[in-house]
Amino acid sequence: MGKRTLISEILGSIPVRTLLYEGELEYFKKNPHVTGMAAEDDHVILNPFSYIREEAKANVIMNEKVRILMRQRPQLRPAFGISQQQKEQYAGYGNEQDIKDTIAARALSGDPSSGFLTREQQRFKDAFWGKTKGLLGLGRYLR
Repeated sequence: MGKRTLISEILGSIPVRTLLYEGELEYFKKNPHVTGMAAEDDHVILNPFSYIREEAKANVIMNEKVRILMRQRPQLRPAFGISQQQKEQYAGYGNEQDIKDTIAARALSGDPSSGFLTREQQRFKDAFWGKTKGLLGLGRYLR
């Protein structure tokens, strides 16, 4: 089985919730540029006030599922450094760990807005699914 099947197996159990709570609706209405979110209840939610092209929706969902996976398994969260350019690019995204999580989730979901990755960040990306496979006991995906 290939990498795509492995990723589906790992992320498939993280649900997408279509019914939004009042606070989520208010946030999304005020922030139409935010396309999706890893909600506090570990569900992915999409912004109904943001236009998301159908082909981009899968990437947004994957991005948020990766965030939830890292939240559920803190040992998967990135510990890499961030460049000065990334600090400036992601100013306002929260603390430094939030910025690392954002860069990692975007890179892992294929989002080009992750920007240029440092060597250390690229190594994290390249090793992530193998580390996750081992952590979750998915030995049948050894290839």
